[in-house]
Amino acid sequence: MKIALIAHDGKKADMVAFMRDHMDVLKNKKIELIATGTTGKHVESAGLKVQRVKSGPLGGDAQIAAEVAEGRVQAVFFFRDPLDKHPPRTRHRHVDEGVRRLQYSPSNESGHRRSNIQLSRAIVV
Repeated sequence: MKIALIAHDGKKADMVAFMRDHMDVLKNKKIELIATGTTGKHVESAGLKVQRVKSGPLGGDAQIAAEVAEGRVQAVFFFRDPLDKHPPRTRHRHVDEGVRRLQYSPSNESGHRRSNIQLSRAIVV
């Protein structure tokens, strides 16, 4: 399973705490992590191996969204800071669309929309 990690600056400490709290699960050899640039540095500082893409404002959000859209990412943990200043909403549009695809794409078994349990794979914190 490949998990994408994205965190706004004001939430990076919360993300690292989350990583440390779930270290035993995240170090599982069956789990791969991918993160935007600076977020990836913080993940590495927590002691985890991570594939780093570009920083969010430089296209990293779009790179993560492409991974989700292509089915290479099975979960997204997005630590948003609603009180921080952010560039125009268009930057996050790619990630939001990717998360919607992850949430609402047909399941392999029945072709029906994913259940609420499966929807929990896209987590916005």
